Amino acid sequence: MTDWCHKSMRPEGYTLEDKFKTVNIHKFSSAFVAGTLLPALEKSNAEKDGKDPLENVMMGIVRQAPDAVKGVVLRGEKWFEIDDSNDLAEAEKIFA
Repeated sequence: MTDWCHKSMRPEGYTLEDKFKTVNIHKFSSAFVAGTLLPALEKSNAEKDGKDPLENVMMGIVRQAPDAVKGVVLRGEKWFEIDDSNDLAEAEKIFA
């Protein structure tokens, strides 16, 4: 993986055509969580008062260690991102 970019960090002219979208389902090893993710989250929380999106923390990790995180490409599996109750209602319709 070469980058992880929250939409708030996209520069002008950023396109999604050649990018992948995370479905925000993650599986991390205990070693990764203890040695990499928790320290990065603690640093982010201290510096950003807990207001930095997880994507920004992951972006820092991926940029420092591109091989630390690997993605799985979905090939036709259904998924839907749920951020709020409206999204949940839509997902319930799709997966009914």
